[in-house]
Amino acid sequence: MLGEIPISQEIMEATDAGEPITSKNPESQVSEIYRSIAEKIVNVLN
Repeated sequence: MLGEIPISQEIMEATDAGEPITSKNPESQVSEIYRSIAEKIVNVLN
């Protein structure tokens, strides 16, 4: 498992606005989780 993304109001609001959570609030805990998962994927592919 690469990670666990929580269900959050923050994600729902960003999705409704059509904006990635990592752009809307790059310092949030959820953004950190997405970045961590992305880093794991990159490491597996390299």
